[in-house]
Formats: sequence, structure tokens, C-alpha cells
Amino acid sequence: TSDPDEEEWLAGVGRTARRVAGRVAEGPDLVALSEAAAAPGTAMRLRSSRGRVLRTLEPTLAGPSLLRWRLVESAVVLLTSERLARVKACPACGWFFLDVSKNRSRRWCSMTNCGSLAKARAYYQRSRRRAGRARAHS
Repeated sequence: TSDPDEEEWLAGVGRTARRVAGRVAEGPDLVALSEAAAAPGTAMRLRSSRGRVLRTLEPTLAGPSLLRWRLVESAVVLLTSERLARVKACPACGWFFLDVSKNRSRRWCSMTNCGSLAKARAYYQRSRRRAGRARAHS
């Protein structure tokens, strides 16, 4: 069974992600992300590895908030990155992807799936219009 509170939280993260995708986050979105990022604070640990300091979350202390923290941490890393402007939402499935094309012209998360389907739909619509015009002129 699923937890309705957890489902609502995940849906809220999804809504926030859609609002901030490809633009700078503001006001309530930043407050929500800040609070979510701070929530697992007691389970947060710093450790040294190969001459660098890493921030980690101790799974046994975090409990169910581990998934939440991982999602929020990924959002924070992206929001503080220069790559935010390259984040797009796929018009076919709604998933986010990073457009790394030279001219920022990528349209779909995957040409194999969503792009192929979109092109097939467009072709079908064009062929129906042509067939309709051909019948009208006969």
C-alpha cells in the first residue's frame, strides 16, 4: 500500500520541478526546496575521500526521508548549476532531459521513443489531410 502523504509530497516535488525547469526558481519554490533540503539534517554527515569533503546521508538515520533527500539534493544541484537553462520537458511524456545539443534544439527525451512516436503521429496527420484534400478535389 502507498502512503497518501508521501504521494502528495512526491506530486509537490514534481509540480515544483515543472515550474523551475529551464528558469530561475523564486519565492515559494525556493522556500519549499530549502525546507526539504534541510529536513534530513540530523542524518547528514561530512566525510573525507581522496582529498575532498563529501556530504552524505546516513541511510540508517535517514529512514524513509532518504528518497526525499536524494530527490531534493538532485534538484538543488541542478538549480545551482549553469546547466539549468538546458533542462527541458519532453512534450510527449513530460520527463525532463538535459539538452546538450550544440544549438539547444533537442525536442524529445529520446528520439527512439518519444521522438519517433511524435514524428509518426505528424506523418499520419499530414497523410490524412492530403487524402482529405484529394477527395475534395475529385
